[in-house]
Amino acid sequence: MMYLWIVLLALALFAIWYFLNSSNSNMSEEVDENPIDVLNRRLVNGEITEKEYEEKRKIISDN
Repeated sequence: MMYLWIVLLALALFAIWYFLNSSNSNMSEEVDENPIDVLNRRLVNGEITEKEYEEKRKIISDN
């Protein structure tokens, strides 16, 4: 019976470790995007209008 608890604890720790590592890898992928890529993605997803897109693109390209 004690071995069952040890196995369950090991599985729980592995699941927590796996979840934390997969979350970190997803975050690092987004960090690699440049501002124009983010802007394009937001336009395609409908998060910003074309007018907002043009304004923000101009600001980005001026820098």
